[in-house]
Amino acid sequence: MRINNKFYFVSFTTLLTALHLALEFFQGGVVTHYPLADTSNPGISNWWGLVTLPILTWVVLTVAQLKASRRQDKAQPSNLILLQKNYLFGGLAFGLAMGILWELGQEAVLQYLILLPWLMAPFVRIYQPETSLGFVLGMMYTFGGVLPIAFALVIQTIGYIIYKILNSGSKWLIAKYK
Repeated sequence: MRINNKFYFVSFTTLLTALHLALEFFQGGVVTHYPLADTSNPGISNWWGLVTLPILTWVVLTVAQLKASRRQDKAQPSNLILLQKNYLFGGLAFGLAMGILWELGQEAVLQYLILLPWLMAPFVRIYQPETSLGFVLGMMYTFGGVLPIAFALVIQTIGYIIYKILNSGSKWLIAKYK
């Protein structure tokens, strides 16, 4: 997926977040989420999504732009950003599935679905920033703009560790027995 200007994509994400918050506001108020579903804990309002999602989008696009510039000729700086759409759409599909199952009250299925990225981690680099953006955008409707970022951080950190250990371990074994 090619993006020529970060501003437009960040603006789109901000507009999407604002529309979601307007929908919540006019349907009874903006939702506040409590860690561990305990109201004695401090709440995290979905209003924070107006800050966190544009920042996340900007960071992901900046990282993608830096990765693309490392691959290109250094003499020709480009404003073109290449997103790895498979990771973006994969994260989006996973986030949507998680949000829909939560909304439908299928917590029994969720406890197994949450393990799927770690089962895929030895084969797929789930720790890509594009995956984070897709995952957070997919879960935004159900969990707001803050909790999905925390979920993505935990899921992808563990996925990165799994990928690096198994990938490095398999390369070491192949080199040892070659």
